[in-house]
Amino acid sequence: LTADNLGVRYLIPCYPFLMIFTGRLAPAVESARLWVKGILAVLVVWSAAEFALIWPDHLSYFNQITGIPARGSRWLDDSNLDWGQGLIELREYLRENPVPDFRFCYFGSGDPAYYGIRGKEITVGGLLSLPTPGTYILSAQCVARARSELERSYGEGSGNWLAKATPRTVVGHVFEIYEVR
Repeated sequence: LTADNLGVRYLIPCYPFLMIFTGRLAPAVESARLWVKGILAVLVVWSAAEFALIWPDHLSYFNQITGIPARGSRWLDDSNLDWGQGLIELREYLRENPVPDFRFCYFGSGDPAYYGIRGKEITVGGLLSLPTPGTYILSAQCVARARSELERSYGEGSGNWLAKATPRTVVGHVFEIYEVR
């Protein structure tokens, strides 16, 4: 990961050509054996199920090859991953699981206070040293950038606390909640 905000959006012009190519395969599927059609049907149903299960967090979607949406921040960052979605889910989570005092790193442009989310705001820079004990709620962008900077500075050494940390939970496929002791 780098600090460049290149984004997958630059691949969007390729999609129409990919769809045309895929459409040209239709005659081959039509004349395929029954078991091939069965496999294709299973793959289509699987894809539809993944789409339904990620709703309403489609921006956070990553397939099983990457290791589920919760690990998306290991593959991409910036606008490919986090536009500030998930604030409503985080508000609901905090209502059901009150956290009296937490540190909050958030990438989006929405106002968390509007949703009643009032943690102590920190930046990615605040995650680059060993954190003080407490609860940390980090958006996917913050996790991706902090992980990248920590790996660059410490490798897998003791200063890279995020490499060893496991989130207690992931809310809205975008907010990772850590308990630092």
